[in-house]
Amino acid sequence: MTLRSLTFLLLMLAASVTFAAQPSIALFYGANPPWDELRAFDVVVVEPQHVPDPKAHADDRTALFAYVSVGEANAGRPYLKAIPDDWRSGSNPGWGSVVLDQAQPEWPAFFAEQVIKPLWDAGYRGFFLDTLDSYQLFAKTEADRARQEAGLVAVIRELRKRHPEIRLIFNRGFEILPQVHRDVFAVAAESLFQGWNQAIKDYRQVSAADREWLLGQLDRVKREYGLPVLAIDYVPPGKRELARETAARIRGLGFIPWVANPELDMLGVGEIEVMPRKVLMIHNGASNEFDLSFSLGLRLGTMPLNYLGYTVEYLDARQTLPAYPLAGRYAGIVVWLDNPAAREGRALADWLEKQVAAGVPVALLGESGFLFAGGSAKRLGLQLSPAPAVPARLHVAQRDPLIGFESEPVLDRQAFFPLRATGGSPMLTLADGRGANQEAVALTPWGGYALNPHVVIELPAVQRKEDEEDSLRWVINPIEFLRRALKLPEMPVPDVTTESGRRLLMVHMDGDGFANRAEFPGSPYAAEVLRDRILKKYPLPATISVIQGEIAPDGLYPALSPELEKIARDIFAQPQVEIASHSYSHPFSWRKAGNSRDSKSYRLAVPNYAFDLQTEIPGSVAYI
Repeated sequence: MTLRSLTFLLLMLAASVTFAAQPSIALFYGANPPWDELRAFDVVVVEPQHVPDPKAHADDRTALFAYVSVGEANAGRPYLKAIPDDWRSGSNPGWGSVVLDQAQPEWPAFFAEQVIKPLWDAGYRGFFLDTLDSYQLFAKTEADRARQEAGLVAVIRELRKRHPEIRLIFNRGFEILPQVHRDVFAVAAESLFQGWNQAIKDYRQVSAADREWLLGQLDRVKREYGLPVLAIDYVPPGKRELARETAARIRGLGFIPWVANPELDMLGVGEIEVMPRKVLMIHNGASNEFDLSFSLGLRLGTMPLNYLGYTVEYLDARQTLPAYPLAGRYAGIVVWLDNPAAREGRALADWLEKQVAAGVPVALLGESGFLFAGGSAKRLGLQLSPAPAVPARLHVAQRDPLIGFESEPVLDRQAFFPLRATGGSPMLTLADGRGANQEAVALTPWGGYALNPHVVIELPAVQRKEDEEDSLRWVINPIEFLRRALKLPEMPVPDVTTESGRRLLMVHMDGDGFANRAEFPGSPYAAEVLRDRILKKYPLPATISVIQGEIAPDGLYPALSPELEKIARDIFAQPQVEIASHSYSHPFSWRKAGNSRDSKSYRLAVPNYAFDLQTEIPGSVAYI
């Protein structure tokens, strides 16, 4: 082996040892863990009451640790009722919990059996042990503290005896580390630079004296015991840059950072910061997935976001809006509504204010009246002036190059009202010649907005194509507007047409014309030509679908059905073919086929058939 090769090998081994000794750790105690993002970490600590089945989220890359309180228990813990009164040594009013006596002889077995065993049986193999120093709330003499510490040591040794492969993260517990450090996976501590005062429910900057004491303890953990150290700091969700700076300071000391809110129910900043790849789309015009497919948000708003590299999740504003923090989980929020009801609009406006305060960018498209019904618009810096009774003729006073993307803006006096975005950058300003201006499209400190009718317009009837979607044209450049409004960073964007950089060929064939006669000698069925001259000759992976109402015995051609079904079976039997349904009656317009009295005009006119979604979708899938 050459010296260069040996040096490279040693460097790689050193890197692997460093990685193993310094895992990335995230803590998420909320009820809706963002699993896609959390899987970027080596270890994720969760609240087991919210994740009762860790095996359902098992991943070779990420280990799930269960949060467990050792020194305290609250009413939400099922085992609290089984704890005798004489084991209860006080309370912690700040957290509403009971402080437990660690010196009770039966406590180690109780903790192992009642607290850890159910979680172990559920599939947890790692545990984050909290409140290891709560005994200091009542043990005031050196002798009392020594008894409590001996009890904690007994707990740890009982766990190791019952579960030799158990992995434990201590939250502090510095006093017992000399006896049990070999049983510990990592040591955590809260509030190194930025902390939380539970008594007054407020964030605080850690004093220099407190930080120096804690640094001494953490340095000792690394130096004497060689254990990874996790520093957990608390920063408001809206101060993401402070969270990044704090994580960098922690990382600079050689510790593992996790900076989040005190509830630990948001995606914080750790050894790595996961770039959010999702955008939340708020709509209110769809009561089911079928109707959602016709909403402007899905039809028009999704593609630009996909192009920018983001997945879109849809939420109806009429449903319960998320109460958990969205910062770090979503890159932003897009609101594209029909006219909301007053109550619904008020709730949405209040909710959006909270998201803006938490630093989540918001892009508002179309309907905006719900913001002006209360005080939200003013608080967001949108200044509304009295509208003239009859606006004078409008003209464009200012426009950004992104305006007029597919269509010029429509100067609609009915939609005009004086509006200014404080601290914003207008992209389209209309003026009425009497001193009234409307910043109809603007970027704002919190994101941006584009008012109707300056998002998309519908072409006049004489210019429309048959397909309704083709009648809509963008006034704004949606890709650049959303990029700027949501403050989306430059980043690698997945190319769905490639796999590991290799271009993919995907063959997808609809079932239309399966029963047609091909223009070949003997006039074979088109499906026969497809089978014999393409699929059998070129073994490319292909998805082939059929229309049930075209080839089934109860369809359009019952006399031809035996031949057509045999051809379909032959095609589906090809090893490279994935079978698919192309519905039962091939609706040309799903909405009109389902709602129109003249239903047969919008689908294949299969005899004795009334349009039915169950037949069209699950029924046709069962048929193939």
